[in-house]
Amino acid sequence: MSHPFGSRSSNGLFIETATVPFKYRIDLSAHFTDCLRDTSSFDNLGVTANDVGRCRDLTPERNKFRLRRLCTTGYDLGAMVNRSRDRALYDAAIRHFGSWREAIAEAGINLANVTRHKPKNLDRDAMLLWIRNRKEAGQPITFCEVCFENRDFALAIKREFRSWSRAVKAAFPQQ
Repeated sequence: MSHPFGSRSSNGLFIETATVPFKYRIDLSAHFTDCLRDTSSFDNLGVTANDVGRCRDLTPERNKFRLRRLCTTGYDLGAMVNRSRDRALYDAAIRHFGSWREAIAEAGINLANVTRHKPKNLDRDAMLLWIRNRKEAGQPITFCEVCFENRDFALAIKREFRSWSRAVKAAFPQQ
């Protein structure tokens, strides 16, 4: 089968044999610019331009959620690190809470236990004992809850046992 810009091979794939003639080329740059200026399509859907892409509107609740997620995934919570990694999050935190430290505190993360170092005198046996003591005291032993309260211990335990569930299983082998 013949086509002006190529032909189909025996297996049905299109093979380009010529470049597209100039009269068939389309310049989409003007159309794209018009679309960016015209926000009526967003307005009809009830979406603002700030909800789309990197310039999304990070509300205080969404900001807290993102900070909690960073905490539980083990990312560094330092201000300078996050300013360069996710500038939109950093700027929203400053705008809504006044400072990066306040934003972390408002997200429910205990600032006293947010460092970049493994706690001293925390070996494998001490980690297991710490998990057992939390459970006996009636405190939650889910990783997220522990991470919000004592991020240093939670991440050190997770690194030592390669997962939180392995650490809990090692602390309570009979269950």
